[in-house]
Amino acid sequence: LQVRLVGGNGYSSGRVEVYYNGQWGTVCDDAFDSSDADVVCRQLGFGAAEAFYPEAFFGEGSGPIWLDELACYGYESSLSDCIHNGWGINNCGHKEDVGVVCTEFQLRLTNGGYGYGRLEVFHAGEWGTVCDDSFGLREADVACRELGFSGALSYRPTGYYGQGYGMIWMDDVKCNGSESSLAHCDQRGWGSHNCDHGEDIGINCETGTFTTDSPTLVTTPPGIVDFADGRLHDCDFENGLCDYYNYNWTLNRGPTPTNGTGPSRDHTTGRGYYMYTEASQRGPGDVALLMSPYANISAPSCLQFSYHMYGADMGRLMVYVQNGTNGYYSPFSLLGDQGNTWHTAVVDLDTPAAQVMFIGIHGNGDRGDMAIDDIYHISRTCYPQYATTDYPWWQTTLPPSIITLSNFALRLVDGGYDYGRVEVRFNGEWGTVCDGNFGAAEARVICRELGFPDYVSYYYNGYYGQGTGKIWLDDLQCSGFEKSMQLCRHAGWGANNCAHSEDVGVMCQVVYG
Repeated sequence: LQVRLVGGNGYSSGRVEVYYNGQWGTVCDDAFDSSDADVVCRQLGFGAAEAFYPEAFFGEGSGPIWLDELACYGYESSLSDCIHNGWGINNCGHKEDVGVVCTEFQLRLTNGGYGYGRLEVFHAGEWGTVCDDSFGLREADVACRELGFSGALSYRPTGYYGQGYGMIWMDDVKCNGSESSLAHCDQRGWGSHNCDHGEDIGINCETGTFTTDSPTLVTTPPGIVDFADGRLHDCDFENGLCDYYNYNWTLNRGPTPTNGTGPSRDHTTGRGYYMYTEASQRGPGDVALLMSPYANISAPSCLQFSYHMYGADMGRLMVYVQNGTNGYYSPFSLLGDQGNTWHTAVVDLDTPAAQVMFIGIHGNGDRGDMAIDDIYHISRTCYPQYATTDYPWWQTTLPPSIITLSNFALRLVDGGYDYGRVEVRFNGEWGTVCDGNFGAAEARVICRELGFPDYVSYYYNGYYGQGTGKIWLDDLQCSGFEKSMQLCRHAGWGANNCAHSEDVGVMCQVVYG
């Protein structure tokens, strides 16, 4: 459902109009209150409403009066989720068209550069800062997306990008990760805090480029053959990610944010960068993947890398090697706390070899940050291996939580351009998704992956007809900020207790004109 404000300032105030069934229309003021106004403003990307006005305060509209007796609780993401009489059912005239004034809310990054800096918010006509209390990667991700980036890489507490001045507008910010604006996240209240500017938060957003103060993911797609000489990239992470594909690792310099876990410096200089996984932002069994570009390795050689596995809740670090066809083997696997120090490991690469993957599997708590640094490919066999492994050498498949990226596709069936039954392709076969535990976060991820800005609604019980064949996913659990539904948790590919009468469907948001 699309919403716009007409007849006001053209931005944050005006007559409320909604787009339904191919036509714009108005909203009647009967029973309209502040909760309804809040939903309108938040759907438009603002904070809460400042005021609402009945009796065509911003002028009378024309055409249908689409909504009457609107009854929102105030937390809905769209007016379409609120109770009302029914589309076009009303006892109103256009002299009762309702209008709203929304709180203007903006974000900016200062004292940094493109994609990184101190986070500042504009509220009540004044710029101010955000306190670092409770602020984490989910909050940074929401802020980065609101600023137009694809997501966040890291956050920097304790005035890392310098201390601001004036108001500290937000404190104890808590987002679930699916919000379209930082203004939609929970907080203490505008201007309510127990902070000083020494606690101003900063963030680093994904930009597709790299500077020494703005570490970001490279945009080279995985699977590009760019090393015809048969060598992998050597990488100390001082100049970016060396064309490695990254999922859930973070480029970092200095200590990790969580006490009692992770390194305090990189492996070599003590001042450089390394890759780590932030356990406090992940759940048990969640996976981080760092994958090299393809290389044509035809002679025996040695892979050397450094790792840091410190923390009471440490999970497992694994290295997988693609053998040049479709098989994989695992020459390295290590589980548990290895002490607060960097270690170096070497593993022989059998031939042929095409690609190396570093896989971090999270443990059961927050104190399990895992780090890697200084990856080198040596054109000879290894000297005796430093690390003792506890996992079988030869594997024909990847761990269940790792999915071959090219093996996945998504479509909507038996509906239309932007709506239908959700189907996914896995292992070369199309199948459906069960509606068990399916909700707004899952619908949002699916619609965004399909190229739409958001979802409108989702439907249970085979609403768009029952599919056939596999039911690939059940108990899907997304946070809402994943770039693909294959990165959400689920019961396991093909594991379900469903029938096709439970096939889920979605309707996605379409932006016209």
